[in-house]
Amino acid sequence: MKLKTDHIEKILFLCLIVIGIGVYSNNFEHPFHLDSGHSIKENKMVTSLKYIPKFFTDPTTFTSYLPNSNYRPILQATYALNYQISGYNTWSWHLGQILLHLVCVIALYFFVQHLLVYHILKDPKSPLKIILPFMIALIFTVHTVNAGVINYLSARSSLLVAAFLLPSFVLYMKYRTESLSLGYRYVALLLFILALFTKVEAVAGIAVYFLYDVLLYARDKSSRNFFRDIRSVLDRPLLLRFAPFLAAIAINLLIRQVVIKDYMVEARSSADMSSVHYFLTQLTALWIYVKNWFAPVWLIADNDSYSVISSIWHPHVMLALAGWGIVAILLFKNYRKYPYLMFIAVSGLALISPTSSFLPLAEMMNEHRPYLPMAIFSLLWLIPLLLWIFNQQKSVQRNAIIVLLIFIGSLVQLTWERNNVFHTSESYYRDILDKQPSCRAFVNYGLTFMKKGDVDQALHFYFKSLELCPHYFITHINLALAFQKLDDEQRALYHYQQAIENEPYSALALSYRGHYYLLQGKYQKAITDLEQALPKTRDVYPLYKSLAKACAGLGNWEKSVIYSQNCIAQDVERFEKDIVDISAPFWTKQEFYKSGIEYYVALSRLLPDRWYLYYNMGSLANKLKDKKTIQFALKQMQTLRPDIDVSSLKIDG
Repeated sequence: MKLKTDHIEKILFLCLIVIGIGVYSNNFEHPFHLDSGHSIKENKMVTSLKYIPKFFTDPTTFTSYLPNSNYRPILQATYALNYQISGYNTWSWHLGQILLHLVCVIALYFFVQHLLVYHILKDPKSPLKIILPFMIALIFTVHTVNAGVINYLSARSSLLVAAFLLPSFVLYMKYRTESLSLGYRYVALLLFILALFTKVEAVAGIAVYFLYDVLLYARDKSSRNFFRDIRSVLDRPLLLRFAPFLAAIAINLLIRQVVIKDYMVEARSSADMSSVHYFLTQLTALWIYVKNWFAPVWLIADNDSYSVISSIWHPHVMLALAGWGIVAILLFKNYRKYPYLMFIAVSGLALISPTSSFLPLAEMMNEHRPYLPMAIFSLLWLIPLLLWIFNQQKSVQRNAIIVLLIFIGSLVQLTWERNNVFHTSESYYRDILDKQPSCRAFVNYGLTFMKKGDVDQALHFYFKSLELCPHYFITHINLALAFQKLDDEQRALYHYQQAIENEPYSALALSYRGHYYLLQGKYQKAITDLEQALPKTRDVYPLYKSLAKACAGLGNWEKSVIYSQNCIAQDVERFEKDIVDISAPFWTKQEFYKSGIEYYVALSRLLPDRWYLYYNMGSLANKLKDKKTIQFALKQMQTLRPDIDVSSLKIDG
């Protein structure tokens, strides 16, 4: 019988894998959206495995946009692995998302099966121990609320945390129930640590381990009171058992405290909102997540306009509180008979609490935030519903299963259609605008037209964004770039100034304006902006390069060499390709020729054996009729590259 059961499970797992890959088979070419741009596409730190050790010590490696720096080293390591497989070709990235989802699917199967065998079913050998977990895992596999998590590459943080925590929960539950070896607990601990170093929200997993101990106590003691059970399990053996988990949390939080700077924390929270306002708003948002599970027909990938609620007497808050009150009453009323329902409900709330409590984040609603919490919380209605169906007469059972299959089929179709929303940047942002217009959605949609060269249409959407958020610095930067494209200097500089005045945590606007001044040949103004931008910029190479060129534009070869040296320290190969552009101003004025020669002489000391530096040196000397320098340059070139025909270099002295 055991072999037969194992074979059946393997077939069911294969079905889940085939269905999971099939329902997401139309997403392999989707591009990088939103935060995936600065955290992956524009972040050179994910392009090499050699940077992985830095991920554990430097949160600025997380992104090219410094205010969004974060400490997620395990997540970044998976990005680096994907880059090694396919570069920025997204097929391997999306395959990684799907595989992580399938790990969660299988782990959820075992999570549900364990609850059924040890806490719900009277007959642990009942076929329901296979049928029910499979049905729940199937619904989770194809459910449309998960489409955003799997299509949006930057949402891998939620996927990866779930892929570590769900198996960890199962192993801990088995260890506690089946009296297995300590190895199960240590593997559960390792997975918990990996989740912690993927995303700090994983800290809430500790509550699930603890609540399972409460559930075990309730089962063994036939308890009537949830809070009394909590007090009863808080003993010395529990503290010893949890000590490694608590130590892992303490170490992780300590590392974060050391490496994450204050301004990074401030930049990622909402500056115009109190903790109470955030909490009240989240009370309503949690019910939106539940509603989306039952009717996933109006999903919004970037709901940036969800209203902030400031009063507990707001009708939405009162309605949300009434709903949670009803849930609490039902759970407490049925605690003695069905303690597993309390375990499920409180575990789900605990898992979402780090992002939905009194710690304000910049976003009120987030499509991937409830991925793991809703996987657990949905068991609150799925397990009782499926048990009820399979305990009915055959006619009722048959009709109920048909309805359930229709629901699953609808989810498959909705998920397939939802995948298509992510197909291009234009379809992605258009979908957001159609459902929930916001200043961010308007400016992002405008960017899609800017990339196609349609500046007028881009400006239309940029101004729509400005109407909603007059002080949104991203909109002002993009308006400046559009007017820059139209050669409207006055309006370009106006919007750059507005962006700078409204950008407290980064130097993005200063960087853009500095590069604009550089293009205009206003070198001193460019230097002023770029030097101010340096301390708040993650990707400093472009700034060093532009500063080196601006100094060359002023004939200041000494400072140009200093910034060139900084470029070399960042990326010598890239710098060698940029030397021509950086040193171009030395060739524009006769009075700069000598400075240019000094620049190349200094570079030849920093980069020995580069024959082309002597070629440039000799060419500028030729313009000045400096025979001594010409002969020196020719001699060095002939030494380094004897195969070069010097007469073809047109250096006549």
